[in-house]
Amino acid sequence: MTHTEDITTTTIQLNNSESLSGVSDYLEVSTDQADRVAVYIDGGSTGNVPAQYDLEHHVYKSAGVDDWFFDHNVSGETARSWSVPATGPRWRINLTNTSGGTAQYRIVVESIVED
Repeated sequence: MTHTEDITTTTIQLNNSESLSGVSDYLEVSTDQADRVAVYIDGGSTGNVPAQYDLEHHVYKSAGVDDWFFDHNVSGETARSWSVPATGPRWRINLTNTSGGTAQYRIVVESIVED
């Protein structure tokens, strides 16, 4: 059985090479108790496959460091979902439009506790 620890969402239109953090802010969730983080991405209000994007994952390390660190990234993707292990007390993503044109994205980031 699983349950949600934290969830955040946004729908945003980005020009080519424009990133989420440059227009609004990173999408961030608490992962203090979470086992994994799920990221869902689609083409906005239509629910279609998203336009091509790059996705960066960052983790907050608090034990004596208290700062954000790059975790990993994927490039040139159109995948609609990702699931990665939760590490650290906070976790965030940054999405960059690499489609060659303007695109709309609906993004959900959810931290999940597996009971």
